[in-house]
Amino acid sequence: MKKFAWLVLAAYCYVPASAQTIDTIRVMHYNLLQYGYANCMSLQTKNNYLADIFENTRPDILTVNEIAPNTATINSLRSACLTYNPAMTGATYANSTGSSIVNMLYYNEDVLGFLNHTAITGNVRDIDVYHLYHKPSASPADTTHLWFFVAHFKSSTGYEFDRSQAANDIISWLSDHPYVKNYMLCGDLNLYGSSEPAWQNLIGGSTWFYDPIGSPSGWVGSSFANVHTQSPSAGANACGSEGGMDNRFDFTLVSPSVLLGNRGVFYLQNTCKAYGNDGVSYNQALNCNTTTSVPLYVCTALRNASDHLPVVLDLAVGNLAQVSASEPTTPAAKIINNPATDELRVAMNHPDLNWSVFNAQGQRINSGNNGENSLISIPLAGLPFGPYFLLVQTPKGSTLSAAFVKI
Repeated sequence: MKKFAWLVLAAYCYVPASAQTIDTIRVMHYNLLQYGYANCMSLQTKNNYLADIFENTRPDILTVNEIAPNTATINSLRSACLTYNPAMTGATYANSTGSSIVNMLYYNEDVLGFLNHTAITGNVRDIDVYHLYHKPSASPADTTHLWFFVAHFKSSTGYEFDRSQAANDIISWLSDHPYVKNYMLCGDLNLYGSSEPAWQNLIGGSTWFYDPIGSPSGWVGSSFANVHTQSPSAGANACGSEGGMDNRFDFTLVSPSVLLGNRGVFYLQNTCKAYGNDGVSYNQALNCNTTTSVPLYVCTALRNASDHLPVVLDLAVGNLAQVSASEPTTPAAKIINNPATDELRVAMNHPDLNWSVFNAQGQRINSGNNGENSLISIPLAGLPFGPYFLLVQTPKGSTLSAAFVKI
């Protein structure tokens, strides 16, 4: 976890010109490949590899698939592999289906609090739902909340219906809990392409989830090598899948609120990636002799610890919005088209307003003045997919900030 002074951003709110400190939290999802089962490799050997990986990534939230469903094994991962931060602690797990492998979540209790854990009973394995909150506030009732779905969909071709049903189960849960806004889906979804019904249910034409890695289609073939997560070992692992890097099975998907950052949690653009993927090792194991994506010892650990690569991303969490009571409540500008494509259309309620567009990193990418125009168009062609912010200087000198997403 890191702290940065951020520009205060809020959707359609007046905000003071000062900055404030918020937390950046790293989220990591990892299929551990039968953690706790010695038929793959000794637990000590596996722990050594995983400790190297986690020490290098230092996640504040770690979600995992394929861990043996017993307390000793759950605790072993924390005590032997998450030593980079003594505050890392485990939540709970569920196993109503009696599976030999389950999901789990670990979190940095210095920054995050654990409220509850429920399970969606799946047709193959449970889908775990973890409810966390941002801890700097003294009370969970007055802070930012986060929900994590941790899932491991049924593998192999021929089971597309099972994966589609699991996706529908998640959407049904969200429909039954409309107050849940800051949520993410982390898991090995075992999808063989974006045409699968499960993916279409989650993302295609819906507003339930967004893919922050920005690869909305395809995933098959060498042109998508940079998003593939299986298999870095090419079969070198004793019980891992063979074939080299050729599938995107592992995902971290975010809700619209997390993408836009309008409820205290904001995905930091371009931080989502298949960790350790060098983008060139297609249909082969990761080439640890030439990769520059991670240190050599970490690449070696990734090749041996699992037949999946982890997925990582960073979030900004905290009081991202602060409304000034001294300002009027009627906004001086309003975005017409959100999401936007090649242009952003903005209605202005006052002449001679200065405006700027910033990306997720706080970099100004365009600016101007509306003059006497009540409707302006701001070009967006060529900009990457993702969240942006429009800032407008109001007549009283404060900054109005409106979030939007470019698709």
